[in-house]
Amino acid sequence: QERSNPISPHIKNSRMKWIVTVASLLCTGALKVPRNTTVATSVLNEAVKLTQSDVDVLHKKLEIVMDGLDSMVKGKMAASKIAPELKEFIKESKEVLDQINSIKDPATAMEKLKHVKAGMASLTSDLATRQESLMKEEKSQKVNLLLGVLMTH
Repeated sequence: QERSNPISPHIKNSRMKWIVTVASLLCTGALKVPRNTTVATSVLNEAVKLTQSDVDVLHKKLEIVMDGLDSMVKGKMAASKIAPELKEFIKESKEVLDQINSIKDPATAMEKLKHVKAGMASLTSDLATRQESLMKEEKSQKVNLLLGVLMTH
C-alpha cells in the first residue's frame, strides 16, 4: 500500500510527486540550496565532468559572435545611438575571452564563459525591448501625423 503524500495526494506519478515535494520544500525553506556558487559549481562539475574541449567549443562560439557584433558596430551601426554601449560590451567580453586562454581549470573557465553568455542574453533582451519601444514610438508618431493632417482639413 502506497503512503499518502499530504502535499500532493492527487498526483499518482511518483516522479511528479518527488518534484512537487522538492519544490514545496524549496519554497518553504525546509530544503536549503547552497548559495555558494563555487560549491554548487564543483558539485555540478563532479556530476558532469567538464573538459577543456567543452570550454574550447563555447569559447569559439562566443568569439565568433563577438567578432560579428564588432564588425556590425564598426560598419552599419557605427552612427547608431547604441553603438557606444555595444562597443563597451564587446570590449569587456573580449577581455574575458582573452583571460580564458590562461585559465587551466575547465570549471572556472566555463563559469566565466557562462557569464559572458548570460551578458549576451541580457543584451539581446535589452535590444529587443528597445526595438519594441521604438516601433511603438514610430506608430505613435504616425498616428499623431495622421491626426494633424485630418485636423487641418
